[in-house]
Amino acid sequence: MPARPVPADRRPRHRSPRQRPPPSPKHSPTTVYPQPTTSAAASASPSSSTNPRPSRTRRPPSPSPSPSAAERRVYQALTGQGRTVNELAEQLGLTGPNLRKTLRNLRGRGLVAQHGGSGRTTTYQRTNP
Repeated sequence: MPARPVPADRRPRHRSPRQRPPPSPKHSPTTVYPQPTTSAAASASPSSSTNPRPSRTRRPPSPSPSPSAAERRVYQALTGQGRTVNELAEQLGLTGPNLRKTLRNLRGRGLVAQHGGSGRTTTYQRTNP
C-alpha cells in the first residue's frame, strides 16, 4: 500500500537547516540604503559632513558630586583591612551588582583602592586622601 501524501496544513512547521529558504534580499549584508538628501545651503557650507546627526560629546563628570547614601554606607564599612564584595554585601544588605557599581564610583573619585582581580580574590580598601 503506497504512503498517502500529508496535507499542507498538517506538515511539520520546523524545517531542517538544509530545507531553509535562502535569506530574503532585504536582509542581505550587501543591501545599499539610499542616502539622505541635503539642501543646497547645507552642502555649500564648509562645516557640513556626510553624517546628518550632530556629533555627541560626552560631558565630563561633575567635579565632586555629593556621595549617595549607598556610597556613604560602603565607605564607612571599609575599615583599615580590605573587604571583599561578599563580605560587604552580607554586612550592608546590598546586592552584588549594586555594590560593585558603588565601589566603581568610589574608585573613580579616588576614595577606594582595589587589590586583586583577574581570577584572584578582589578586596577593596579606603585610600589615604
